[in-house]
Amino acid sequence: MSSDRKGHEGEKTVSESIRETVKKGQDQSWDRETLEEKVEGMNEFMAKNFRDLEFQIHDQLDRVYVQVMERGTDEIIREVPPEKFLDMVASMMESVGMLVDERL
Repeated sequence: MSSDRKGHEGEKTVSESIRETVKKGQDQSWDRETLEEKVEGMNEFMAKNFRDLEFQIHDQLDRVYVQVMERGTDEIIREVPPEKFLDMVASMMESVGMLVDERL
C-alpha cells in the first residue's frame, strides 16, 4: 500500500495532512518556534520517504525555502525560492527600515 493511501477508515492520507497544514498556514501566522517544529517535522518525513528535499528557514525573513539535494552526496541542486533571492529581499527590506533587529 502506498504511503499516500488511507490505511484505516477515517485516517488522513499524507497529501491530505500536508494540504491541511498548508491551509492552516495561510490562515494564520506562526511564531518562530512553531515554524521550526513544522520544518523539523517535514524534514523527518522527507528523510524517511524521499531524502532529497530539505526544508530551511531563512534567518532574517522567517520564510521557509526548500533545498533539493542530490542523494548520497547532499549537494544542493536547487533551492525554491533561491536563498540568494531571499537574502536580496532581506537586504532591501533592511535598507528601507522594514527589518528591525530584535536584539536592540
